[in-house]
Amino acid sequence: YRGFSDWKKTPDALVGYFPRDYAPATSPPDGCTWKYIANEFKLWRTRRYSIILTKAAFMDQKYLKLYKEKIPEGVREYIDKQRNCEDIAMQFLVSSVSREPV
Repeated sequence: YRGFSDWKKTPDALVGYFPRDYAPATSPPDGCTWKYIANEFKLWRTRRYSIILTKAAFMDQKYLKLYKEKIPEGVREYIDKQRNCEDIAMQFLVSSVSREPV
């Protein structure tokens, strides 16, 4: 209930339960120079996170329509192929429409 009530206060925001942050990867096995930090308790306690995963999030339905219609085809193809990164694309979309950090 808390997430929904927080979202109702800021309906242009993306509000959810699974925050993530990022940090430089020390020895990346896949060549990626950044890694996700997924310690939800620490991220909520410090209030420092950069992304909300969309698997359990509240957002205005206009973002779903915009996601379907406006995300570039190459981005959607990558997401479909990798079955990943849809939350990153949604963060960019919400931030670009709301002009606010997500």
